[in-house]
Amino acid sequence: GPARTEQEFVINFFIEHGTFGRGVQVNLLKKFALQMSYYAYVLYSKKFNRYYKGSCQDLNKRLAQHNSGITKSTRPFIPWEIIYFEHFETREEALKREKYFKSAAGRRFLKKTIHL
Repeated sequence: GPARTEQEFVINFFIEHGTFGRGVQVNLLKKFALQMSYYAYVLYSKKFNRYYKGSCQDLNKRLAQHNSGITKSTRPFIPWEIIYFEHFETREEALKREKYFKSAAGRRFLKKTIHL
């Protein structure tokens, strides 16, 4: 269907034509693409049977951060694996979902969905 946002228009144009008009930089595409990817996620530490819920823009990078010990709250329970995630186009939606995961209703949802 037609692109809903300017970002999608630019990305679709690049995909179809493989190029931009003069003055449109690839950084712009990168910026747009990043802006459209936010995640709410659940990590699991098998070793400690422990769960962690968070949100981020880059799942691989975030998992690497958790497993490198940068994040104080997750450091004692390394190694972590991602066992569930959802994708959103805005940070607000991802944060809202992260908060939901941390609520009683969210924990029930996750139990049902991923058999925690």
